[in-house]
Amino acid sequence: MVSQKITPKPHLVLKTKLLAPIRGLPVGTKLFINVCTNDLVPLPPPLTPFTPAEDDVFDLSVILPKVMDDKWEIPILTSPDLRMDKDKSGNLSLVTDCVINDKPMNWCLISKDLMDILIEWCFESLEFQYDSEVLVVDHIKYSIPKMSYKGKEVQEMEIDLESNELQRKEFERIKTTLTKNEPLGILESKRAQDEDDLDTDKQELTSLDSLLARPVAKPVGNGPLIQEINDMTISQSRPKPKLETSQNATKSPLQKSKPKLSLDIKVVKLSPEDTETKYKLLLQISSNLTDKSAYKLDLNKENSTLLISTTDSKYDFSKSQVHFPLPIDTEQIRVINVNSEAFLRVYIK
Repeated sequence: MVSQKITPKPHLVLKTKLLAPIRGLPVGTKLFINVCTNDLVPLPPPLTPFTPAEDDVFDLSVILPKVMDDKWEIPILTSPDLRMDKDKSGNLSLVTDCVINDKPMNWCLISKDLMDILIEWCFESLEFQYDSEVLVVDHIKYSIPKMSYKGKEVQEMEIDLESNELQRKEFERIKTTLTKNEPLGILESKRAQDEDDLDTDKQELTSLDSLLARPVAKPVGNGPLIQEINDMTISQSRPKPKLETSQNATKSPLQKSKPKLSLDIKVVKLSPEDTETKYKLLLQISSNLTDKSAYKLDLNKENSTLLISTTDSKYDFSKSQVHFPLPIDTEQIRVINVNSEAFLRVYIK
């Protein structure tokens, strides 16, 4: 066994909740995850075949397609224990640590998209680490409190580097043996509005609610069973949204602000034989919209992103947008509405 003590450098804290009881603590117990760094943690794989990882330069347009193809990840060393602590209300909580290399952390700090991916990987790594105890955490509602570390002192970690590497490879093996239509979580999220984090101070980091598919009310209507959405906006520009009210209008103190549309996206990888036109990906988009034709899709080929929003005026347009990363070689988008389904189908080629 090759082990070495490291002292993690704190960066941020994730706060989520248990979705299953563990160690005598009930569902809903808070779990704090210290996300730290240390330069002894392995680097991600090289972005190019002929450049060592330590010489890689941050390029999100290269990283995101590799992430989607399961060809790039950030190695995460997880704490060997779940520590008991208390939240600010005095209730029992759990604390643990995730440690990555300094270089990818610096990239995450300048890229919101990559930070969202890292957060999801932290949740997955911890659930895998404590799989025998059935640790299940909430990936959807979490927050980032205004603290860099939960606990009195930064905990040294004695890491079995060989064991962690074997564990990572086994985790990857399990992921690659999933069926080809297994949903892959692609990361956007909204800030959790829980009772301890109603503070809107700008110093607090905002997290995003993972866009993983959740049940929503099925749309009603007497239209055809399957229809292609022709009246939906699918453009290759990204115009500025029109404001419904005059910028000079005075807002009544009693006027309520418009809510944010809660979007959920499930991504399914497709093989060439799955569709006649050989689409690569299927996005299943669901939300609390009752009319699926109220989605607005805006394709930007230059940035390889799909802007997903809504034309429904009862939602705040500026807060209801998701910039979804696409493969850099995306050629075609096709939107299909199946009335019996609660989601909108978007095929990507």
